[in-house]
Amino acid sequence: MNAQLDGMAGEMLGRQIERAGIFVRAGRTVESVYGDERIGGAFLDDGTTLPADMVVLACGVRPRVDLARASGLPVNKGIIVNDTLATQIPGVYAFGECAEHRGKLYGIVEPVWEQAVVLADVLSGAKPQSR
Repeated sequence: MNAQLDGMAGEMLGRQIERAGIFVRAGRTVESVYGDERIGGAFLDDGTTLPADMVVLACGVRPRVDLARASGLPVNKGIIVNDTLATQIPGVYAFGECAEHRGKLYGIVEPVWEQAVVLADVLSGAKPQSR
């Protein structure tokens, strides 16, 4: 939930979840789960095997910016865009989870729909002043 919470808030949430008796393993990737008719557990990317009766995955969104970076687009955590979703390269725009606007990335769908409307307005010329 790094798009929704800062580090301190994430730690607080983790402690609260653990107080409810739920084991939290943050920052790990599940490589695979095992079990026959029922879940038996999970294999993590650090080699840990965790037995489990239930597995809940909270998978976030991270921008894939390697191609943008290699193309010379300004990149921080995401592709840096202005209020019209334009990059610093003329004619190149970005929107969605890969776009970083005013230092913020969005990992939820509503802002992406808003970005799509703005970009459609700008590119089509229907509302070039849209922001």
